[in-house]
Amino acid sequence: MTRALDINDLDGQAHEIWRLGNELCGDCGTYHKLRGVLLKAGGLHGGRHDTETLKPFFQRLTFPGVRILIAGSADAGLLRTVLDCAEARPLAITILDLCPTPLALIDRLQPIPDVSISTQVADLTQPLEIGGFDLIVSHSMLPFVPWERRGLVLDSLRSALAPGGRLVVSASVGDGMTADSRRTARQAWLGKVLKAVDDLPEMATLLGEAKQELLRDYTERFRYTDDAFATVEQIAGLLEAHGLEIDEQGYGSDRPAVGVATPGRRSAIFVSHARTV
Repeated sequence: MTRALDINDLDGQAHEIWRLGNELCGDCGTYHKLRGVLLKAGGLHGGRHDTETLKPFFQRLTFPGVRILIAGSADAGLLRTVLDCAEARPLAITILDLCPTPLALIDRLQPIPDVSISTQVADLTQPLEIGGFDLIVSHSMLPFVPWERRGLVLDSLRSALAPGGRLVVSASVGDGMTADSRRTARQAWLGKVLKAVDDLPEMATLLGEAKQELLRDYTERFRYTDDAFATVEQIAGLLEAHGLEIDEQGYGSDRPAVGVATPGRRSAIFVSHARTV
């Protein structure tokens, strides 16, 4: 029997999501299979950079028996952030994603006392078959959805809230980038991550001779996309246009720039509830 993984075992998760990605990933290409390596090498920000802001929100919004939905999770990192921020127990957590790879990784985790975890493949642009959640968390997911379909995601999540439930949306905000500045940022990030991976022999061995090609593919397909939000007002307007009323708003920590092209990017975090008609 395969050994269950500890939620803090980044080495084990890097190897397992690499294996699962080779078996299960489709259109997402290298994205999920590289997540573990990048987390270990410090090449991803993730929810942990927003913990200082998220924790007081979650402490106010959770209680024993709370039902939580994580809407989109590329690995186990967001689950770890939610567990760190939500101190109430017991918790019932459901995790959805379009790709089965991160969900299969989460299914491999060791049981956590007083926390039930279930996973389900789902297209968040379609109405969900489940609902009644007291807290729904969407972190860094909306920028991966085409502009014209982001409202459909918010409609689905709003409909899945329990009466009085809250939706927490976090998305990166920053100025738009020119093609030249985007190219510079990608190259800076790639150089930084290649060096970090080389300093981790086990991760370098996992990627093998294709290391540079794999990481370059990741930068071209998933880093610094043109679909990021340029302003906080864009996110607020989208929430309000889709039946959500904003209760609170905050910011995550400034994200370290990998080069002159990427200063000042950070998460804008909104807590909202379904507007009553």
